Amino acid sequence: MKLGIVSDIHEDYESFEKAVDFLSTKNIDHLIIPGDFILKPYTKEDFEEFKKTEDQKRFLEKFFVNSKNILEESKKILDNSEIPYLIVPGNYDITSINDVFQLKNIDNIKTNLDGLNIFGYGGSDSYAEHMYPFRDFLTRFDHEGLYNALDENKPDIILLHNPPYKLCDDLYDGRNVGTPAAKIYIINKMKEDKGEEPKLVIAGHIHEAGPTGKNPNGVKGVKRFGNTVIVNPGNVGRFGLFEFGTLKPVIPMDKLEYGTFSEVDINGSVNKVTHFSVKNNEIKTLEEIVFN
Repeated sequence: MKLGIVSDIHEDYESFEKAVDFLSTKNIDHLIIPGDFILKPYTKEDFEEFKKTEDQKRFLEKFFVNSKNILEESKKILDNSEIPYLIVPGNYDITSINDVFQLKNIDNIKTNLDGLNIFGYGGSDSYAEHMYPFRDFLTRFDHEGLYNALDENKPDIILLHNPPYKLCDDLYDGRNVGTPAAKIYIINKMKEDKGEEPKLVIAGHIHEAGPTGKNPNGVKGVKRFGNTVIVNPGNVGRFGLFEFGTLKPVIPMDKLEYGTFSEVDINGSVNKVTHFSVKNNEIKTLEEIVFN
């Protein structure tokens, strides 16, 4: 089975569509999207109007309409590919994402993927500055809830937004910020030695732990932990950090890497992971990792 993994789109439909189009030429069986479709669900003008009128209801109405439109644009690209796909929401994505993706959204759901069980759990417990005031409307993340769900479902493949702790979660300064819940679950399954370790964990969220390796720990989007392979495809979409309200760039989008995505060959266990880059209308193979 061949999986195409594209994450952290952040409204960069151009890069997203090119990655999906390329994967459609590779005889991909399924597209897997670990979330973060959204980047800026409100505009500077929306916020200025809110400051003048103090009409919170109108501001939030625009926030939700903008968010839904962003999600629908990404869904259109996925639907047009005609490749079966599954998603989980990221920490930028609103709780009503299910209204758009419906059964394609496997947040806190187990389903079958060509004979392998896959379980999804979206979101994270961190929020960007310009999104923090809206955290109650974004996908929730609960570490204990994740562990309990994994222990109940015992999936072959885990689809997260937030990576497991110290497994493709390395920030630009070397800190590890992933969820301990998934890491502890894998360790416990290793100790039980019943062959129930997940074969594959797919996550995004931490862009610099993806194939570009913009972290001091040498992590480039793949780690093996026992019999489990963890894949972080990085961010296919252009990305920046912004001030709340004004959306003034704290870190401009042209200063950060983007454009990566991955392909996973899995047949009983993971055989191969290939990382790609899409920039300037050109697709490049970055690295191919083969597992024995």
